[in-house]
Amino acid sequence: MLRLRPSCYCCPYARAERAGDLTLADFRETEKIRPVLDDDKGLSSVAIISPRGAATAVRLHLHRPAAEPPERAGFWRDYQSRGYRYILRRYADYSFAVMLKDLVKRLTGRAQRQNACKKGDAE
Repeated sequence: MLRLRPSCYCCPYARAERAGDLTLADFRETEKIRPVLDDDKGLSSVAIISPRGAATAVRLHLHRPAAEPPERAGFWRDYQSRGYRYILRRYADYSFAVMLKDLVKRLTGRAQRQNACKKGDAE
């Protein structure tokens, strides 16, 4: 429990009643808890909570492998030679304005989560 992020200690979503359609989990130190499941590749889980979650799982190809897009080789070649920012602009239409907007959202969201935890600790 010492390795959790601070927001995990006051997470409003950690409860039996799920707010989402899917629940994702990554497990660490599986070898200590259930050695038979340890394959040195990690252990992840997807729980389908609702019909909408089931539809999403199908769209995400969780029921079969995804088809490899023809432009995949070019994507990785561009990434290796031109870097992350080029990839964002070329493949994701990620302009500077969008990047700045996302940064502001992340920073204000982080501040709101930290403040929510502090308020909960004070009560």
